[in-house]
Formats: sequence, structure tokens, C-alpha cells
Amino acid sequence: MDSLNPGIGERTKQDRRMADAERFLGRYPARRIIAKDANTGKNREFYVLARPGPNGEDESIELGAFFGVFREDGKWMLQGGQVTGGSKTETVKNIELAKTGSEPADGHQHWLEITGNGTVVQGRLVAGFTMTAVKDAKGATITQPTLPTKASPNGRKCVVLLGIWNSGRFQPSQTGNIAVSFCPGAGYTVSRGS
Repeated sequence: MDSLNPGIGERTKQDRRMADAERFLGRYPARRIIAKDANTGKNREFYVLARPGPNGEDESIELGAFFGVFREDGKWMLQGGQVTGGSKTETVKNIELAKTGSEPADGHQHWLEITGNGTVVQGRLVAGFTMTAVKDAKGATITQPTLPTKASPNGRKCVVLLGIWNSGRFQPSQTGNIAVSFCPGAGYTVSRGS
């Protein structure tokens, strides 16, 4: 019998479930990050679970996607994740935020520019957005989105804020993989989650 804790054992269904959960979570070492608490507005310490893959990238991008901040080779990095638009999904590798010791000024932002095409059916713009490219960008001023129109549905851009620098620390805006959709009259809808 494969038991995680020989003192307790895995005799019952509940014991087995607990042991399975501990074995699963044990594969992912915790990474310490600092981020702003959405309720209090103060910085808090968080731990994100992410197992490094064979090339150093996070093998499990669904845990802490676009939220885990860590140092690697003298640089601040943001854990990557997945972006979905329409029927296309793209994996974004870990994003370089800044060199350690050369952190940007307060208010400097980092975002994703998600380019794609709207949908026109029989001369009418309808709901739908098919992603064609994802690019990370940074600067003091965030890029403005461009909406698909009936006359110009292609090459439009949705912008998703990843976070902002404050007091020498990068504060991620939200956690989770990103899904983008578009509806005429309502604009882009960005969903975040694992």
C-alpha cells in the first residue's frame, strides 16, 4: 500500500483523497510573491505553486498564470499562461518585467496586446473574436484597444493589463489564464481563471 503518512494510513476513502491531494500538491514547490490585496489595497505575501519544467519554464501554467513574480538570472519575471480568443489558444512563456536593480518608476505598466479578427456575416458585425497574435508590452502609458467594425473587422487589438510597478515591486493585476471575446455594442469581454 502506498501511504503518504504511515501513522494515519489510507484506510478510508477520505484518507486516500487527502493523501492523493498531498502527493499532487507536493509536486509543485511554492514561489513567494508580493502583490496588492484587492480588499485592503496593502501589499501581501502570497505563495504560488508551480513546478519548473525541464527548461526552467513552469510546467503547470494554470497555477498562478500571469500572477507569479519571481527572480531569474538577474531579472524580474512574471509567470506565463495561456490566452484564448475564439478557437485559438496560445501559450505565453514567462515574461521578462525588468532587470533587478533597474526597476521602472512607479506607475510603469505591463500588458498584453491580443490582436485578432472580428466576425462579419452577410455584411453585419456579429459576436466573435479570433485571436491571431499575442504580444507583451510595457511603458508609462498603456496602449488603447481597437474594436472590430463592419468596415474594418481584422487586425483589431484587445489590451489586458498584467500589472503595475509600485515602490520597486511589480504588482500583478489579477491571476489566471486569459480568454477574450467580442460582442458588438458591448466591446471586449476578458475572462480570467485557471
